[in-house]
Amino acid sequence: MENYKKKILFVLNPNAGKGLIRTLKTFIHREVRFAGMDYDIVCKKNMVLARQIIIENAESYDMVVSVGGDGTNYFVLNALMETNQRHLGILPAGTANDFAKCMRIKGSHQKVLRNILNHDPVIIDIGKADHRYFLNTASMGFDVGVMKTYDALPRPKLGKVSYLYSIFKNLITYEKERFQLSFLNQKEDKEYLLFVLANGIYYGGGFPIVPPANPMDGVLDLVTVFGLSNTEVVGVLPKLLQGKHLALKEYVDHHKVENLEIGFHGEGVLNLDGELFPVKEPVHCKIVPGEIYLYGQ
Repeated sequence: MENYKKKILFVLNPNAGKGLIRTLKTFIHREVRFAGMDYDIVCKKNMVLARQIIIENAESYDMVVSVGGDGTNYFVLNALMETNQRHLGILPAGTANDFAKCMRIKGSHQKVLRNILNHDPVIIDIGKADHRYFLNTASMGFDVGVMKTYDALPRPKLGKVSYLYSIFKNLITYEKERFQLSFLNQKEDKEYLLFVLANGIYYGGGFPIVPPANPMDGVLDLVTVFGLSNTEVVGVLPKLLQGKHLALKEYVDHHKVENLEIGFHGEGVLNLDGELFPVKEPVHCKIVPGEIYLYGQ
């Protein structure tokens, strides 16, 4: 391809799971200078501070690269969506890099960065939940409690191991919630253990929650889990780890949807790409097809 990417903004999360930010800064300086491209690096103590810089400057760059994990990608994406910039690179450096795994953005940092600098992008869909956007998943229920426990664990976290610990801890305390899910001209009103609206395949540090998901197919995948006691979840986990849980029809439903309305009583907590947000009912979710030019494969 013609090397047209002349100016790149790198957004680094100093709290990303691998604790490699200083090393990554040095590496980015070396690689991008060697490639002869112009660039700048934003590395603030939290992503809220970086957000305004992205919004004010993204359109003066050819691409914005998220350097971190799924949470970093979430913040960068939502800042970009307040601009006309739609070119996003992902350099995975988090504890959980679930969307990068889905998009097969893998290998050494050097390999991925060179892919970002030299390869054509793919055009992907994103999801929207009210005014927020997500690359990977939107979910409510049991996994919100798991995420709260996971977030409270000290760093460095251990990816899937830390997530499994958080699951088992919440098996003791979680109380099922009642949700009203409206999709495909139908409405379901029942107690769910959890439900996941997925653009990507993996969440929770590598669990293949929706193996058929494809961020380029113009739909989102809705997986609902119901009719299980907390202790029965233990028996389902091996299937989940293997990505075979969709076959458990008595407990799991799977639908491909373009829109989803979520109703619930009182206030809830919505998990978007591993970031938790208090919400009031109802929440309207939808697919935004072909919105982002993604680099890194």
